[in-house]
Amino acid sequence: MCKSKSVHRFVSLTWNCPCYEPRPQLRFYVRFGLLSFCIFFRIIAIILYATVSSYSIYGNYMAVLCTVSLCCIILTMLIDYYQYRAWWYYGPDGAYKKCRCCCFKQHFHPSHQRFLPIPLLGAHRQAGKLGNRPCQYTTSGNCPNLSLRHVVIFHAFDFKPHRRYQLDVDEIYIGFHRTTPEGAVGIAKEGFRISDKPPQMLGYGVYFARSFADTEGKARYTGSYICAKIRMGKVRIITFDEIHQVKNTKSWWDSYDTIYYAQREENRDEFCIKDPAQILKWIIIMDDDRLHRYGLDREFDKTCCHCI
Repeated sequence: MCKSKSVHRFVSLTWNCPCYEPRPQLRFYVRFGLLSFCIFFRIIAIILYATVSSYSIYGNYMAVLCTVSLCCIILTMLIDYYQYRAWWYYGPDGAYKKCRCCCFKQHFHPSHQRFLPIPLLGAHRQAGKLGNRPCQYTTSGNCPNLSLRHVVIFHAFDFKPHRRYQLDVDEIYIGFHRTTPEGAVGIAKEGFRISDKPPQMLGYGVYFARSFADTEGKARYTGSYICAKIRMGKVRIITFDEIHQVKNTKSWWDSYDTIYYAQREENRDEFCIKDPAQILKWIIIMDDDRLHRYGLDREFDKTCCHCI
């Protein structure tokens, strides 16, 4: 029983069950609050034992014992904080380099906000589960919160954060891109690069879809996802019959900043921008080997019965 991971997660309030499946941030807040509560009473106990030490031979011993237990609780809080940062400040392989002073430093592109592991995304949320419920706008759409963090956590796979692009209305648009883990690390450091090797259906530039799900069948690489806010600039909307006018060329660069391909099925829309500088900021979601080595892909496995 002492070696059971299920028991450990139950005692530490990190278990998963059919009605309770907390996200890492919620777990950290719950455990931090509980441990702070324990620290408060430990300090009171130390004061009381130290006060009565002159009346009992056990006062000093108990005060020392409580002090030791207090140090253990503080150590537990530090470990919890490290686990919290492992999720919310995820560092994929190759993203950080060790310098001479043995610390890890890396200068990223100004538009890069953070890496996140893929289990944090909305595809792993389930209605009716305390601590893991989806956004209330998941089904209806039109969520008013269009921050990149909220979009990738709640809506990246289940609906389009924006309606279909409207000319002269949507100056800023949210786009989704897919690449390899190595390519994502390169983007985080140096920014996006233009795709200029044929075949390029919408011409040369940087390609985006309207959700991560819509990158299926379009992207040539897998392993990481990127959600970005993009300044659309001057946009030309084309249909299938006009693709030949922009395919494998950059001739449209002189007149337009973006080519938006409005397909027959709205959810299949995609667009291409000519200048990476139009990408204002992005968040990168990783599904790499490091995530599996750390066991983050198993974080939401059921822990009831004999499961871990």
